[in-house]
Amino acid sequence: MNDKTSNPGSAPRHSGQASIAQIVNTMSGVETVQQWSTRELLDAEFSPLRWIIPSLIPEGLTILAGPPKVGKSWLSMQCASAVGEGGEMFGRPVKAGSALVYALEDNGRRLQSRLRRQGADRTDNVIWRATEWPGWETVEQELRATMPDLVVIDTLARATGGGVDQNDAGQMSEELGPYQRFALDNHISVLVIDHVRKGSEGSLLDRVRGSTAKTATADAILVLQKGAQGATLDVVGRDMEEEVSLLLEFEKTTCLWTVVGDASRPQPSEHEEDLLTAIHELVAQGEIVTTTAVAAKIQRDKGQVSRTMKRLRLAGRLIKGKPIGREQPYLPVDGINGVNGQTSPYGKPLTVDSIDSGGNGIEGRGLFATGKGAIKKVLGLNGNS
Repeated sequence: MNDKTSNPGSAPRHSGQASIAQIVNTMSGVETVQQWSTRELLDAEFSPLRWIIPSLIPEGLTILAGPPKVGKSWLSMQCASAVGEGGEMFGRPVKAGSALVYALEDNGRRLQSRLRRQGADRTDNVIWRATEWPGWETVEQELRATMPDLVVIDTLARATGGGVDQNDAGQMSEELGPYQRFALDNHISVLVIDHVRKGSEGSLLDRVRGSTAKTATADAILVLQKGAQGATLDVVGRDMEEEVSLLLEFEKTTCLWTVVGDASRPQPSEHEEDLLTAIHELVAQGEIVTTTAVAAKIQRDKGQVSRTMKRLRLAGRLIKGKPIGREQPYLPVDGINGVNGQTSPYGKPLTVDSIDSGGNGIEGRGLFATGKGAIKKVLGLNGNS
């Protein structure tokens, strides 16, 4: 388990001068003071940010939101098991630790069934509580005694009951503030399961249901939704340089979520996939890749193929070569690895189109080549380009 001891650090002192932190410490009578002078703060050595699950769940308060029945509980269960067992989650290494799950909408039978379907290991590192929410004060006392790495509260609506208005900023700050403060002070993560607004659009933070005080308090926001691309998990956090958007797939047999792509990158349409397959086949056969050749191979309208190839070029999937008369040759970007002597997806050496406006090539035929010079000739490059 990772070290959770806070190290606020210390700073050089002027001779005979007490620091602000020392003064506040004397006045308050507490051991840990979250206050520094500028000098102390710049010179302090803090422990690095701890990720319970790298790039997904950091120390502090994390909200996992999504519509009903989208699979939030399955995902949170998968996270808890990953922490309890160690190993990996979505290809990210997870250090073995402990987890405490408040499954406020489940019972023992359902939890057992779900764990078996997910193939969970027999471990004592994860504790599952199918109970009514005992209140944060009671939970905090237990956490101080056991200090798990991950605490899951499923769901926030069940935890707050009818006594808290989730649209009220003051009430939500008062409710979630202690969760976050305790988690940050002790370098653990509290993962709260929540819902999204109906028909929510716009920024990721706008999708979480209720007051914006929720997202303002949280250190990370995860939104699980299904759309045109399929299921996506969008992640944003205070300590993340940019938003992460993962394309997920739910395996119905194992009931596990897996990453199948990057949702931030446009996924090729079925027509684009067919066109790319045809291009690779032409390349492997030693043919020059032109709009006419591709249209004939997939038996599609030449104009439609031309527009699709233009989109693929703008998306960085194709590179233009030198024109041959009225024909525009192309080279697939993922075939460029041939300059290092690697092979194409079809197991043959990279076929570089023999396009040579100087008349030194063999027009109308393909040329097998793996040299940088051949690539440069195809693309009309010179020197060290």
